[in-house]
Amino acid sequence: MSVRESTTYKELLTLMKTPGRVVHWRLGGTLLVKGQRTKYTNIVKHATKHLYGERYYGDTYLTVKVDPVVYRHIVKYKNDVQFELTKAQQSPDGIVNTEVKRYVQLFNAYLTDPVDPAIMATLGNDEDKKGTVVQASNQVEITFQLIEPVVADLRLEEVGGIFRNVTIEKLLRTLLSYKLGPDENPETLKDEKYTGIRGVDIMPPDNARVYDHIVIPNGTRLYELPKQLQEDYGVYASGLGWHIVRGWCFFYPLLNYTLFTQREKTLTILNVPVTEIPVMERTFLHRSGQLYVFSTGDTAFFDRTEHVQLNKGTGLRMSRASDLLDKFVVTSQNKTTFNKAEKVAGFILEERPDKKVNVRHTPVHFTDNPFKHTTPLSESMGTPVVVEWDRSAPELLYPGMQVKFLFKGEERIESLVGTLIGAESITATKTGALTDVNFISRTRLIINLIRRDLSEGE
Repeated sequence: MSVRESTTYKELLTLMKTPGRVVHWRLGGTLLVKGQRTKYTNIVKHATKHLYGERYYGDTYLTVKVDPVVYRHIVKYKNDVQFELTKAQQSPDGIVNTEVKRYVQLFNAYLTDPVDPAIMATLGNDEDKKGTVVQASNQVEITFQLIEPVVADLRLEEVGGIFRNVTIEKLLRTLLSYKLGPDENPETLKDEKYTGIRGVDIMPPDNARVYDHIVIPNGTRLYELPKQLQEDYGVYASGLGWHIVRGWCFFYPLLNYTLFTQREKTLTILNVPVTEIPVMERTFLHRSGQLYVFSTGDTAFFDRTEHVQLNKGTGLRMSRASDLLDKFVVTSQNKTTFNKAEKVAGFILEERPDKKVNVRHTPVHFTDNPFKHTTPLSESMGTPVVVEWDRSAPELLYPGMQVKFLFKGEERIESLVGTLIGAESITATKTGALTDVNFISRTRLIINLIRRDLSEGE
């Protein structure tokens, strides 16, 4: 069946008829050294890599060209460099669209290769102190790693103490609202110049227990707290993901495939065969928070079901650690009895077609935190898929975004739901020339999808 026979193709027709969707960008900004504006020649490339399931912050790199005198100035004050990056939508002829939002964000900028040309003896004998000869020489291409100021500060913070009568959600929301007061002006949080935490977005944890007290050892790094809570108390049964982007802290389950209808902003991907639509200038629609992406690039697919089920198990067996003190056995008339059915819990996540059962005890046998032990098993319920999104707008994505993936099956267009767990983007011009101001983004989307055979069984 051709994609053209699907009702989803109506969205594709709408896209093709819509004039002037966002496919070109104008990158610019201000380089600040010791708080002073410093001239640079041009931006070469902007690259980002966000692994939402593995790290709490992404890698962002900006490559620019400067003259040698500016480079020496940057190296000298490399601990006090910032870059205010501006990304504006524009038409292919270079006209900036003033009716659409411009993205402006301030970063701390760190040289990835801060080599001092004086120490390396690369200045040359004909270069006078004022640098007039140097400025007329070849341009220097340098790369900055960009980090949001609030993240640069947050990673140095420590936390500790005893927190009473709290849930995991309340604790995370309170402590990760780093320096964000309850009476903060909403207009301040929306200001492009604001560099603090703007808010905390938490999908409701599977662990909803109200604890009498939660103990956090003194000296715990704040950025390590979420993973520590997952290990010690449990947050999500299918893995904890948390990520900071554009001043927002996001918390989400990595492998929960039932949340698509619970989120206002979702991502729908139509994986279009390249033979049917080989070239697309407009590759997405964005309406009322719903993002529709049309992918015609290469797709990578990984199925780890057998590896997980045979090596990690298909089920768990455990006993509650809190029962050990006075609830594990019953003593009456000098007899102590133990009820295995009540005190040992077990479950099978999925029955294998070959009927083989691989149910294992948790490593310590006794635990009040089953969530961290079910996480490795839940990996067998899904499959990672990587798709390419050409002429993209990665600013429309967010960590843990719920995804619906449409693809061409044998007889019809089929769909699978999943979670966005990574996004890698490169924004650059086609030619690399100084006069080329048309930047195009290309994004690789990494998604965890529910297994196709499980979806068919629903």
